[in-house]
Amino acid sequence: MSQKIQITVLIENTSDSSLACEHGLSLLIEHAGRRILLDAGSSEAFCDNADSLEISLTGLDACVLSHGHYDHSGGFEKIFLRDPNAKVYTRKEALDVYLSAIGGLHMKGKENGREICTFSSSEIDALCDAFIQEGTSQIYTGHCTGSPGFDELRRRLGERVHRLTTGLRFEI
Repeated sequence: MSQKIQITVLIENTSDSSLACEHGLSLLIEHAGRRILLDAGSSEAFCDNADSLEISLTGLDACVLSHGHYDHSGGFEKIFLRDPNAKVYTRKEALDVYLSAIGGLHMKGKENGREICTFSSSEIDALCDAFIQEGTSQIYTGHCTGSPGFDELRRRLGERVHRLTTGLRFEI
């Protein structure tokens, strides 16, 4: 059995293919015969993408809601229509402010109509130092990081920083 974890991006803001994209996130995580859905995007589009990728979303071992924003939770109704026995797990603080290594680094904000990075230079330095100290070899950022945040991480951490895009499959 492979020790690798395979992750498929079912929905994200961008797509390098004909798959749908939207403001949202949904990842299928597979390991050791287990299949876990992390988040369900803004709509049912992640299910349509799974169908296009010939990925079944019935019989999942678990569904996990990272936090209560609509762009991570909007498609769960479609999961329940496909599999009424689906189990969704979250933490009671799901509506609180959070920082997650999977599902996004919330670094994106707006100021005067422009997208900005909400982390200060010292906060980004501390975050990058923590990634380095932990030996993190790959970092995949999503829509919550934003382009300015991605650029700052890439400038400091180089090629280990990647953007999530709909349809991307990778192993960790």
